[in-house]
Amino acid sequence: MDAPLVVATFGGTGVGKSSLVNALIGEEVATAGRQRPTTTQPTLIAHAETNLETYGFPMAELRVIQRDARLLRDWLIVDCPDPDTS
Repeated sequence: MDAPLVVATFGGTGVGKSSLVNALIGEEVATAGRQRPTTTQPTLIAHAETNLETYGFPMAELRVIQRDARLLRDWLIVDCPDPDTS
């Protein structure tokens, strides 16, 4: 198997990063909401069968979600926190 494409969302507070991730996957996996900021920790979203240890991510620093979504067979998605909030 080839290495998956790593896709990350970046942008300001409330611009729809998590909503985009949910739309791509076809289910609500990333928390999207009215509270700002909503995403406070990087979230790695991968296929249920992906062995994430092989890719060198700092696993202790990530929230990890694994699902059996078709898109995730070829992609790893990182939903990043807002860069404009502390």
